[in-house]
Amino acid sequence: MHRPRHSNDPAGPTAGPAMDRRGFMTAAGAAGAALFAGTLPTGRTAADPTAPPAPTAATPAVQRESLRDVSVLITGCSTGFGRLAAASFAGQGAAVIASMRDLNGKNAEHARSLKALNAEHPIRVVEIDVNDDASVERGVDQALKLTNRIDILINNAGIVSPGPVGLSLDSIRREFETNVFGCVRTMRAVLPGMESRGSGLIVHVSSTLGRFVLPTAGGYCGSKFAMEAIMEAATYELHPLGIEVAIVQPGEYDTQFKENGRRYMAEARAAWDAGHKARAVRYAEHLKVLDAAMQDRETPPAQDVVDAIVDLARTPRGQRPMRVPTAPNPQIQAGAEQINAGLAQAQLGLLQAVGVPHWATLR
Repeated sequence: MHRPRHSNDPAGPTAGPAMDRRGFMTAAGAAGAALFAGTLPTGRTAADPTAPPAPTAATPAVQRESLRDVSVLITGCSTGFGRLAAASFAGQGAAVIASMRDLNGKNAEHARSLKALNAEHPIRVVEIDVNDDASVERGVDQALKLTNRIDILINNAGIVSPGPVGLSLDSIRREFETNVFGCVRTMRAVLPGMESRGSGLIVHVSSTLGRFVLPTAGGYCGSKFAMEAIMEAATYELHPLGIEVAIVQPGEYDTQFKENGRRYMAEARAAWDAGHKARAVRYAEHLKVLDAAMQDRETPPAQDVVDAIVDLARTPRGQRPMRVPTAPNPQIQAGAEQINAGLAQAQLGLLQAVGVPHWATLR
């Protein structure tokens, strides 16, 4: 089974020569070419300052903690990572509140089957549409009535609505609404209780495309870049309050994600044909590439990503990495790890420069 490799917080900043725009673009191009040519290493090198030391008798492996009776709220549980996460956390003995949209409509059967998964630790289901402020508030209030507190939030709900940037304003707006503002809404709704207790964990399901960019997926990549930035800021802001934030970065896995994406893409194409047909013709080659990318293909089990989320939850406070990339493609995995490690070094240097490096450490 593929197991994700952690990207830990850096030990400290490193100095390097200044690089102008041309130098930066040359270096970035070389790195990108290496990534897709398969010449990047598949794991960390000994020189990587963020690589954790190998366990020894003096530094034993991290001991995982029990999740029994821990209260977990998960968004986007009708299918995919969310449904698997609900089942996995319940299997660990957690008190699971699974959420999804339209409980009395298209997701009614998903909700019924989820409730029946675990008799010993039943999964309770509440309705949350992450795009609606009132729905999020109602759903979180209902979850609190069922469990009295929310120890862990798994921000999993997300969509992809691909298309060329020049044609896709509505699609991009839809992606940002769910993938960015939806995450912020749910996080804000659970924070008061976590702040009052001085503890809590928030896990955001991002993507390796929050680090890379694919043509015809600019809106999705942009939403994940934005989410990564906002949630990293939240990491620093919430650490002094005793709350940890972690970001999981999946690659391509077998979920219903692409099926939903094809539906959104069909809706977008209908709008292009109605309003921009002449322009859409110019993007015919782009759309062929997009059609090929959106086809289903065999991937490792999505449970790999859920295992990474559960592992984060079971890791003791203060020892969790900020980011966990988990891509089945070893080149993309290695590239994400390298980007995470390099940016973490630079980021800590920024925190030191503005006088708040301690915000990167949980109290």
